[in-house]
Amino acid sequence: MKRLLVLCGVLAGAGLSTTNDAQACGHGCGYYAAPCYSIAWEERKVVCYKPVYETHQREVVVQVCKPRYETVTRDVERVYMKTEWKDEVRERVVPNTVWKDHTYQRCVSVPAWKDVVYDRKVPMTEWKEEVREWTAYETNWKEEQREYWHTTCKMVPETVVRDVVCYRTVSVPCGVSCGGCVYYACKLEPFTQQMSYTCWKPVYERQKQVANVKVPYCVAVKKSEKVKVPYTTWKSEQVQSRVCEYQQKWEPQTVKVPYCEYKTEKVNVKVPYCVPEKRIEKVSYQVCHVDVVPEKRMEKYTTCKMVAYESVVKVPVCVPYVGCK
Repeated sequence: MKRLLVLCGVLAGAGLSTTNDAQACGHGCGYYAAPCYSIAWEERKVVCYKPVYETHQREVVVQVCKPRYETVTRDVERVYMKTEWKDEVRERVVPNTVWKDHTYQRCVSVPAWKDVVYDRKVPMTEWKEEVREWTAYETNWKEEQREYWHTTCKMVPETVVRDVVCYRTVSVPCGVSCGGCVYYACKLEPFTQQMSYTCWKPVYERQKQVANVKVPYCVAVKKSEKVKVPYTTWKSEQVQSRVCEYQQKWEPQTVKVPYCEYKTEKVNVKVPYCVPEKRIEKVSYQVCHVDVVPEKRMEKYTTCKMVAYESVVKVPVCVPYVGCK
């Protein structure tokens, strides 16, 4: 790096000195009449330096914290709540049902039967003969000529030519025997040839024909007939029947009615109480200790190295003119 800086300083000084020489020769500000030198660029080889980075590995001892677990057992005093039952005398109110007689008045309906005569109308049916007329429709047939299309099918012969795949026997060499003779075998080889055959093709023809058909027609005909028609007449008559009439009557009635009476009594009951109780138990738990232990590890580091190389640069040079003193 220091060599590169020194080289850059030398090149800068060379450039300044070249500029001063050019000004002294008359190229600078134009104070002199005739220039004596001209500037030319010359290629020169210069040694330069560039940084090259390399990655290496080295063994380093570092301090590592490693956990170490230890199981510790100790006595722990704990308080538990214990249930104890005690007998106590308590008072309670108990409902008691008592039945008492109660008399009240009630209304009773008493049936009373009596004969009643009333008029009623009875329907009477009478039949009368009447002549009724109605219109009936009869079917008459009439011959008419109707035109219709008749389709006929005719089979026409047709010659068709198509390609047919056939097989022929071809001898194929299979191998050489011990005596040097070639023996052959038969093989079926397919080939295509054109064959013509006759097929029947249907041809349809439509013909218009006339036929006599019977067509039905409906004709209205009036007819009359004697029928029996029912007529209803009403006839009044007297009918006697027994009718029930209810009469209200009040009478006393005694029933038993329940009454609720409350009674206080003493009862022995068991009441739970929570009593604290101390117990000593052994509890095991793990304790974590941190130990600092040296450990060897491989770490990567980078180094920088300056490598020299040659480069071609252009340097300004003052060249005197020919005939200049």
